[in-house]
Amino acid sequence: MNALTDEELPDQLILQEPQGAVTNAVCALASLHYKRRRFAEGLEADSPEQSNSKLFHDEASFQIAAGNQVRGHYTEGDAIAALHLISYSLLSGGSADWRISLRVGYDWLAQTGITTDDNPALTMLNFTLTARCAIKTIMVGVPVVLKASEG
Repeated sequence: MNALTDEELPDQLILQEPQGAVTNAVCALASLHYKRRRFAEGLEADSPEQSNSKLFHDEASFQIAAGNQVRGHYTEGDAIAALHLISYSLLSGGSADWRISLRVGYDWLAQTGITTDDNPALTMLNFTLTARCAIKTIMVGVPVVLKASEG
C-alpha cells in the first residue's frame, strides 16, 4: 500500500478552501450531530431548521450550485461536499432533499469519464484517494437516483 501524500488527504479540501463548500458541508453535519446529541440528552429543544446546521447546509448547497454555474462542471470538492450533505439529510430526518446532492455526485462521476471507461479499475488508480472514496460512495447511490428519475 502506498503512503498518502498531503494532497491526497480529504482534509486538504478544507484547508485549501476554509470557507468553501466542503467546509460548510462538514460544519453542517457536525452542527446537526451536536444539536441532535444535545436533544437526545434533554439539554436542548429539537429545531434543526433554526440552527446553524441549516445555515451551513444552505451555504454549501449554494456554493456547489454557483461553482458549477461559473465553471460549467463540478469538482472533486463539490462531490465530497455533496456526500456530506446527503449524510446531513439522512441525519436530519429528511429536512433536506438528498437526491439533489446525489445528483451532483452522479454528475461529477459522469464528468470523470469513469462510467464509460473500458478499464475503470485502472483509471481509478489515477485519482486521488479522496476522489476514489467519492467515486465508490457515489456508485452505491446511483441506482437509487436512476430509479427515482424513472418514476
